[in-house]
Amino acid sequence: MSELVATAFEDGVLHVTLSRPEKRNALSNALIAAIGATFSKWSERDDVSMAVLTGAGDKAFASGGDLKELESLRGEADAVAFAARTRAIRSAGFPFPSSPC
Repeated sequence: MSELVATAFEDGVLHVTLSRPEKRNALSNALIAAIGATFSKWSERDDVSMAVLTGAGDKAFASGGDLKELESLRGEADAVAFAARTRAIRSAGFPFPSSPC
């Protein structure tokens, strides 16, 4: 799907891997968009029963927001827009558990 996101599909399970290990899979705007696009694309398939989200590398699943991009946010409106882009991933068509597994 993207250099930032790798996917594999087997036995009804979609494996999505964040692929920025050199940045500890920090959530940049580009990575957030790639995750959303991946989930949107795969949510249209009837043979996907669940998705597993992992991070490449051995340092972190995801370190949080990309600090270089967060540093460029100027004011509350920019911060709210960044958070909204991140939350939009949840509306990509995959159900999320309401309690810890």
